[in-house]
Amino acid sequence: MPVAVEPVVRLAVVCAGLWLAAKTWAVAVGPERGPWGRELLWWLWPGLERRRFLRGSADPPADAEWGRSLLMLSVGAWLFLGGGALTMRSEPLWGGLCAAAGFVFALHFGAFYLLSLALRASGVDTVPLMDRPLSAATLAEFWGRRWNTAFALLTRDAVFTPLAKRFSPGVALWAGFALSGAVHEAALTLPVSDRPGVLYGGPFVYFLLQAAGATLERRLRKAGRLRGFSNRIYAAAWLVLPLPLLLSAAFLEDAAGPAAALLFSLVQGRG
Repeated sequence: MPVAVEPVVRLAVVCAGLWLAAKTWAVAVGPERGPWGRELLWWLWPGLERRRFLRGSADPPADAEWGRSLLMLSVGAWLFLGGGALTMRSEPLWGGLCAAAGFVFALHFGAFYLLSLALRASGVDTVPLMDRPLSAATLAEFWGRRWNTAFALLTRDAVFTPLAKRFSPGVALWAGFALSGAVHEAALTLPVSDRPGVLYGGPFVYFLLQAAGATLERRLRKAGRLRGFSNRIYAAAWLVLPLPLLLSAAFLEDAAGPAAALLFSLVQGRG
């Protein structure tokens, strides 16, 4: 199956641009400065927190953490390459699903976690980008503290805190999720925008639904109607059921799957 590289290139360019914009924002608003060596490392690190990274110190990580990160990297690489194989066998939707899952496992839970451990081993204090998201007891905790802590920091400092002071926490929460929706719209829809019939708005609506879920969750918890295991089920339902809005067939078939297929073909060629 021939693989179209244009959506993959656009995906890489959009993601690189978003990452650079976030890093530039962090430098602009963060007065903290550090030794040039740590400054260079900070630009290589995907996180955004500067004070802790540049000035903090860390104890060496436990041996078990290395094992977990290597396991996640291996599982992610296997899923990603498997997605490439499926795509090459003309199963683009399943290939894209495997590739998307493998990318998150290999990069966010694997490679970035390994980088965090290596930095901590050298004394640099870092927070893993994924902080045990399955441990989240609520939907608000999942998005605010557990999933992609770098973006959660950006949303908190750039959107939530100033708007909560000026208007209300409710307005700030909706604005923060709207920003997340706009960023994911750029990353997940723009790369496949030339596909006939592609619809904009799915990722944006997904994150507005998360805002609705978090708002309702707060009210239900305050009324005592949501706690413990029921809250975990509630959060899982809001996260999983609308996923087709976030990961469209166009993105999976034209961007995620082909990206994995390109890597799979390279690995085959070297083999």
